[in-house]
Amino acid sequence: MNKGDPAQYLYLILMGRVAIHYKPYDGPPLILTRLNQGDVFGWSAVTGSPKYTSSTVSEGDLIALRVHRKGLWNLVDKSPDTGRTIIDRLANMVSPRWANAHQQIQPLLNSNHTIKKE
Repeated sequence: MNKGDPAQYLYLILMGRVAIHYKPYDGPPLILTRLNQGDVFGWSAVTGSPKYTSSTVSEGDLIALRVHRKGLWNLVDKSPDTGRTIIDRLANMVSPRWANAHQQIQPLLNSNHTIKKE
């Protein structure tokens, strides 16, 4: 996953480790954080951002579950309670890195997720 790629997938790390890189326009890439088993990345796909805002680099072998944004929102449509529970748990997983994850995702759930579901 690279900064600027279409934000279509959310990833759950089952095994391995990734580094989250951010490349400012006027400097070298920075490592924002490292993620391990059980961590989630690609949150832009859930929030409706059209593109990823950072890149990931695997630091060795990696096994991850990849879920398309459309699949997550279809789950919310077909089974609202289950879908919201899953998305809420995903927000809990990312919230140590992203302090306002719940505040950003809750309006999407409450407004029938008016994000682009490509």
